[in-house]
Amino acid sequence: MGNRDIELAVRLRDPDWSKTCQNHFAHEVALPHVPETVSSLVSSQSVYLTSEGRDEVAIVQVAFGDNAVDIQQLLVKMTSNSTRSSAMALRQTLLALSFQFFFVPSKAIQHQNQAIQHLQTSIDRTLPWDKDEALQAIAASMLLSVYEILTSWGCSLELLDILYEIFDNVFDRDSEQHKSPEHNIRLKALEQRLHHLIQCEHSDISNVGQVSSYNTQIAEFYRLAALLYLQRVARNSPRDAPHVIKLAADAYRALEVMARCDRPWPLFVIALEASTEDERRLVLVTIETLLERRPLRKWMTLRTMIQQAWSQIDLAKANSLDALLLYQSVINHQRVPPMFI
Repeated sequence: MGNRDIELAVRLRDPDWSKTCQNHFAHEVALPHVPETVSSLVSSQSVYLTSEGRDEVAIVQVAFGDNAVDIQQLLVKMTSNSTRSSAMALRQTLLALSFQFFFVPSKAIQHQNQAIQHLQTSIDRTLPWDKDEALQAIAASMLLSVYEILTSWGCSLELLDILYEIFDNVFDRDSEQHKSPEHNIRLKALEQRLHHLIQCEHSDISNVGQVSSYNTQIAEFYRLAALLYLQRVARNSPRDAPHVIKLAADAYRALEVMARCDRPWPLFVIALEASTEDERRLVLVTIETLLERRPLRKWMTLRTMIQQAWSQIDLAKANSLDALLLYQSVINHQRVPPMFI
């Protein structure tokens, strides 16, 4: 961060900072950071930006910095004068990510909640959707998944990088790339990175005690889920392989000691490896506890997907069921991609 970025981050932490001050400060401090390429892109696309829209671009640009080049087209769509729910969900998600970057969790959570509400409104619309709306909803869903990783890992960017590479190394079983020497080398390297991953926590000084302990537990839960996903989906290891059994057992021990687990993706991965009724019961109790606290649609969807997967596992020979096909079947059954995938 440069001095201006640090100044912006400090000002953004002030809960009494009025909207007028935010707008003024964003124009005075953040707008000089917006690359000229974005301005020319906006101009060439004939996209009109409101004053508030320009402030949002400024905040996101400062947060993403040089990495914003890859999402310029997305920023243009985000800041256009669209009032559709999918566009609002995408805008609020990017703002949540930006405030999380500045370590302002209260504002990040506020924008995350607004993003979820807009995304749910968009999902509840009757089909068919137009192409732009569908792409915006999918992008918002994927970025909400990124936000959940960022909010639960101190070393989240490294985990995100590893997960991206794992996802990029999942191939159809009849592909020449699957289990090729190069593929095996890449997966082995990713596995080693996960085994040696050092998880550092970065948070406000007020976040101590139980919050710190919970973040540490969630970080380990994510790491175990990533290792299981690598083994079962990317490498196609059978569920009764000794190293898979050990990983699943470690993951369920980790879940059992947590007071709660409000991270859908690792819970989904671990749930599909349940081998006993006690483990399935633990997953369902965890989800029911979350629904009692916050009855969000995503938890209902998660529960439905897990139960559908268990039904398929029970009907098939569990040890011979390809995890990739199971994931594809359960996810494709949804009308839209779940936000944590």
